[in-house]
Amino acid sequence: MAWEYFISHASEDKPLIVAPFAHYLQSAGFDVWYDEFSLKVGDSLLQSINGGLSESKFAVVVLSPAFFDKRWPQQELAGLYALESSGKKRILPIWHQVSAAQIAQYSPILADRKAADSRNGLQNVAEQIVAASFPERVDTLPLSSARNTDKSKTKEARKVLRTLLKGKPSTNDVFLYLSGYTVLLESIVGYAPEIIPGFKLPGALRVDFAELIPHGVSGPMEVLFIVLGPVEYDHKEVVHIVNKLTQALGIRQSLSIRPANEDYLGSPYFGEFPSLAGMATAIRTHVSSGNVHWEKPDTWSFKFMLVTGRQDRTPRKERDQLANDSQLRLDIASYDRLLDDRDSLYR
Repeated sequence: MAWEYFISHASEDKPLIVAPFAHYLQSAGFDVWYDEFSLKVGDSLLQSINGGLSESKFAVVVLSPAFFDKRWPQQELAGLYALESSGKKRILPIWHQVSAAQIAQYSPILADRKAADSRNGLQNVAEQIVAASFPERVDTLPLSSARNTDKSKTKEARKVLRTLLKGKPSTNDVFLYLSGYTVLLESIVGYAPEIIPGFKLPGALRVDFAELIPHGVSGPMEVLFIVLGPVEYDHKEVVHIVNKLTQALGIRQSLSIRPANEDYLGSPYFGEFPSLAGMATAIRTHVSSGNVHWEKPDTWSFKFMLVTGRQDRTPRKERDQLANDSQLRLDIASYDRLLDDRDSLYR
């Protein structure tokens, strides 16, 4: 078989989920085929997938509102898993912007199969798909596609993000897209850091990305937590997010071990907030560093970046005042920062 995966999908889902998902798998060394499996009204679902299975080891099927809008005959949906031979699961579903209850309305058989959910981000989806098909290769998945240096793909990804932002997407849609193209987050700090998607702070508040920033071998360790806010700037909502971040950190405690070079970045430090201990552990599980402070996460410095609004529609003075008045080490930036190259960062 020539391919390891082919992806069957509605053409409408290609920009937001299919292309970045395929890009992520390709960056991990998988052979992925998807351009010819963009389904349109009038296509035969079974013929398309059966043809793909003859050339590929596994079929990834993206189940979404656009997929079901094609109004597949029920016998085609019911016959989908009958294409699998010898009892081996070769059809791997992804749920995109749909719930189990919604899928059950279309086809109970589809709802019964365990699926990856795009709401958890593309890296999580990729881990589940690879675990179900090539479990021995899960550990080889890259932490993020930031390691892919193909400039043409980065330029194209930025163009798609620009179009996506014009449509006033939900923050979850933006998170989904960026988790497939984390290289775009480099414009936040200006160089290639280690980028880890998806963290939870106490109180179920999500930190969308963490960027590990070691300042050389002997300089301080720093973590930038990125929180995605509403694409349309809403001051009350932004104030709410800032307050939730402050509450999630909890009461600040004294630091027993003074960090080296503490005058370089200054506080806050992980060790001052017990609520961050689990996050430091998670970061150390995902990545490693030769920095001399790597083994002392209590001495790591951290800051927050809240991304919200567009440059031409965000009251910058109001935004900057909120950042200055907060108890956090906080920067509030517009989504246009993600559309910039490294020569024009500060917007």
